[in-house]
Amino acid sequence: MRKLWVFGDSFMAWNKNWVGWLAKKYGCRVHMHAVAGSSIDFTYLELLRWEHKIDSRDYVLIGITSEHRHYFSGIHFVPNYLVLDGDGKKEVRVPHYPRKNEPLYNQVKTDAYVSYVKELYNIEHREKLVRATIYYITNVISKRLLTDNVLIIPTVGRQMNIKSFWQFNEEFLIKKNLIRPELDLEKAIELMDTPNHWLGDIHEDYEKEWHQFYDPIIDKYFTSTTERTKPTLI
Repeated sequence: MRKLWVFGDSFMAWNKNWVGWLAKKYGCRVHMHAVAGSSIDFTYLELLRWEHKIDSRDYVLIGITSEHRHYFSGIHFVPNYLVLDGDGKKEVRVPHYPRKNEPLYNQVKTDAYVSYVKELYNIEHREKLVRATIYYITNVISKRLLTDNVLIIPTVGRQMNIKSFWQFNEEFLIKKNLIRPELDLEKAIELMDTPNHWLGDIHEDYEKEWHQFYDPIIDKYFTSTTERTKPTLI
C-alpha cells in the first residue's frame, strides 16, 4: 500500500482531520514522523533518517515550522517569549517537549536552555542557518526522493510565499473576533490547542474555508504523474 510520509511540527503531528483526509483521498497508510514542538533541525534529521525508505508511489508531506525552535539532547525547545524586562535583560519563557513531570528535570533543562538563549543565541545567525537548511530540504533532499509527490508547506513563520497554517488560523480567529489583530499570542495558542491545531471541530465554517484555500495547493503537488519532475517549494 502507498504511504503518506509526514514530517514537521504539531500542525502535522496527528493522523486525523486533514492528514487523515489526505491519506484516505490518495489511498495511503500514514507514516507519522512529525512531532509537536519540533524544529526545522528535527525535520531535517528525520528526512535524512527515512528518505531511503520512501518509495516511488509514496506521498511526502513536509511542514516547515518557525526558525526559532531548537532540538538539543532529544528535547524540543519552543521559545515563545523572548523580550526585554525593565532592566534591559532578556526574559525567556519556554515550553519544551517531551514534557517531563520531574521538577528537577524541568528546572535543569529549562535553566540551561534559557541561559543559552540569553547569553549565546544570535537571532540573525540562526535565521541564516535555517534558510540554508530549508534550501537543502527543498533543493537536495526532496529532489533525490524517488517519489514525485512531495509537498513542502509552511506551518509557522513566513519563510515561504504562501500563507502558513498558523497565519491561516490566526486570520480566521481575528475574523471571528476571538483574538486581536495585533496578535494576542497567548490567547491564540489557547484557542489552537487541538490536534493539528484544527479548528473545524469548533467552528463549522473553518473546514470549508480551509479546503477552499489549501485543496488547490495540495492537488497541485500530490498528483499521479508517472514522469519524474522537480518538487517545488511553495
